[in-house]
Amino acid sequence: MMVSHHCVAALVVDGTKVLLGLRGTNRTFYPGVWDVFGGHIEHGEDELAALARELQEELGVEPVEPAWLATLPLANGLGTCHYYLLKRWRGELANRQTHEHERIAWFDEAELAALPLAEPFYPMMFASVLKNGWFSLTEVE
Repeated sequence: MMVSHHCVAALVVDGTKVLLGLRGTNRTFYPGVWDVFGGHIEHGEDELAALARELQEELGVEPVEPAWLATLPLANGLGTCHYYLLKRWRGELANRQTHEHERIAWFDEAELAALPLAEPFYPMMFASVLKNGWFSLTEVE
């Protein structure tokens, strides 16, 4: 029986920069690539509760007014991910799960284009969000 995964993720943006985490090479999914922050929605959680939990666990922050961007299929075809834009948070950003992300760093649009990324549509999403403040599903269809 195939298990369907439902995930949430935050595109953390500060002005013209995006915060990404370099996934550990030992990770089962997306090893050794740069990715946004988030994870699986647990039983009984809604998307925003899962997002808040994941951001607290991974970065030590509480999201303030996350804005939905898109719901897209996972690259492995085994579920969906709900992406949110996060421009404000409470707390100091820190890599709190070094077993998951070897490091975290801020990147501008030019730097993002040169990175190995977890999802093929990330460059389009990042460019659209940095330029327009939103992302359209039609850009990846």
